[in-house]
Amino acid sequence: ITFAINDPGFVAEFISNHFLATEVGALLALPLIAPFNGLREPVNLYWTSFDGTLAGSNILLLIGYLAVIAVGLGAAWKRWQWAGLLPLAFNLGYAAANGIGRFSGWRYDLPADWIAYFYFGIGFAELLFWSARTFGARLLETEETHKAGSPNLGRNFAGQILPFAAAFALIGALPWIAESINPPARYPNLEIANLQSQIAEHQNIVSAEEIRSFNNQPEAVTLQGRLLYPRTFSANAGLTSATPWPSYEPRDYPRLGFKLLNRDVREVVFPNKGVPVENVHGRDVIVLGCQRDNYIEARLLVFPDANLTYLSNLALAPCLP
Repeated sequence: ITFAINDPGFVAEFISNHFLATEVGALLALPLIAPFNGLREPVNLYWTSFDGTLAGSNILLLIGYLAVIAVGLGAAWKRWQWAGLLPLAFNLGYAAANGIGRFSGWRYDLPADWIAYFYFGIGFAELLFWSARTFGARLLETEETHKAGSPNLGRNFAGQILPFAAAFALIGALPWIAESINPPARYPNLEIANLQSQIAEHQNIVSAEEIRSFNNQPEAVTLQGRLLYPRTFSANAGLTSATPWPSYEPRDYPRLGFKLLNRDVREVVFPNKGVPVENVHGRDVIVLGCQRDNYIEARLLVFPDANLTYLSNLALAPCLP
């Protein structure tokens, strides 16, 4: 309180900044227009590189979102009065608390960002009702029809709404329907002979005999999958937290850490002193390495589609503890 009295302008600035950051973050929970590279390409994580500026198309899109949210707020007030604005009150109070606490960001937006698309959903449904009434659909029972006692009203309403409900249910079921039609068995377990042939086609760093000898160790693992979120670290550098991901936690040697998406997600560490690695995010990779307690220590990375091969500075030394 003393600090706010002594420097009210500074306090008002950071409170308003964090308040608006929370509100803008909630609005940006709705999707933006971004490049789509195809169903079989890595997800375009456009929000990770967001610098606070938007293209004209996205500005128009957000204005449209705000218009639909405004319709939703009006519909909530018309039907439920103050009760319909309770989520809005929670949103404003939570954003104000964030500002007073002097923090904001996606994880702080999460408890209240649903309110933006909650009212957006109400507004979108209201627009659908307006469109339906414009084209003559009888969606709501009026007071006159209720007094007249129309016996077919419920049946007509069900007949009109059920096809829409079935369509939305089908849309919601598409992910698991697609998965059942084409099960995710893209990366089968590799036979060592197949691995040797794939490596031989793309590099001559190690021999087939060295690979065979390395794989005879009980700790040796051979996997193929999709390489995700690579990060390069120098010695003793890394990402720290209470429960760090093994791929990124600090270690006493330079390395590349990444996730390997196979039938599950594997943590991989690739010691690579002084060897620059190209941007390989989202590429298919073959990993030859040693199984450690909670990660794989990679010794050889082969990218068949990109014709790239990287050998760890440990080479194919035995998998000693």
